[in-house]
Amino acid sequence: MAVNPKIYHGVYERIVNGRFALLGSGLCFLCDSPLYKYESLLCTACSKDLPWNIKACPDCAMPTEEGVICANCLQSHRRPVQNAICAFRYEYPASLMIQHMKFHSRLDIAAFFGRQMLKHAFQQRISLPDCLIPVPLHPSRLAVRGFNQSLELARALTRVTWIPVEYRACTRTHNTMAQTDLSAQQRRRNIKGAFKIDRGFLLKYRHVTIIDDVMTTGSTANELARALSMAGVEQIDVWACARASIV
Repeated sequence: MAVNPKIYHGVYERIVNGRFALLGSGLCFLCDSPLYKYESLLCTACSKDLPWNIKACPDCAMPTEEGVICANCLQSHRRPVQNAICAFRYEYPASLMIQHMKFHSRLDIAAFFGRQMLKHAFQQRISLPDCLIPVPLHPSRLAVRGFNQSLELARALTRVTWIPVEYRACTRTHNTMAQTDLSAQQRRRNIKGAFKIDRGFLLKYRHVTIIDDVMTTGSTANELARALSMAGVEQIDVWACARASIV
């Protein structure tokens, strides 16, 4: 996406200065302290405790000592993902917030994470995409949960950036097993061929960003990126709330 530098800087300033925050919006999610001007969801003290993923591999967002490409990515074949960023490490309190977002319908947390992902992308000087693609849920899982957290994250981003969200461009055709308890190899097998792309929605986009909540092995994002690449998308990035790892 060709970004006007003045617009880019203006959006960044609004994010950094918290001008999209609600004024006097209740109590801190973590400590119950009153929220003051330009504080949203978390108080300033709790915000400082968030585990920002500053030094990370640019290809997979795995934390590294100097923020350079990790050994696994150096040894891997070329992946369809060009840039991957995760705003936080999947550690407390970010992990607790993500669990409440997903399993307790806290869409205000999705809005908070959307702003933090964008702030992180600006700080890493990641170019803005032409559109956002939230990782889709299978219809049966969507019916149980009632919402797609990746779509809510994308909606939070588009409210600030005006980048379109193409949630109908991709569908999940297989009701795959939950990835949580699977090994890296099992995750790759589980997700293979799970996505179908509607090329009609993507004809006008050259650069898209996949939006997800948590990256662990990257299997889901890579499989969706592979399908998007086969559909003709030239540049594919991934933005997620947090980076976890299988231990």
